[in-house]
Amino acid sequence: MTFRSSVSLLAWNMLLQDFREQQMRRRFALQRAREAGRPAGPARFAPILAPGVQPVCLGCRNYARSPMLVCAIHPEGPAEAFCRDCQPVEPDGV
Repeated sequence: MTFRSSVSLLAWNMLLQDFREQQMRRRFALQRAREAGRPAGPARFAPILAPGVQPVCLGCRNYARSPMLVCAIHPEGPAEAFCRDCQPVEPDGV
């Protein structure tokens, strides 16, 4: 294994560990809410979005739906609220 591949493997493991920690925090928050008798459904907890996600991103074909990546064209999100590369997702059955 080369130095470069070991560094990228280390970075990947760090990202994966951060993601797992976020998931565990959400799981424990849901468990605590259930134990307290409060509703703990999807309406109570919002999904984790990557930094830089704009409202226009959510309906785009290139949107990655990942907590670490916004899209294939703009990995860190578009620079403006409007994205020139946005490709709207077609509704099913059209």
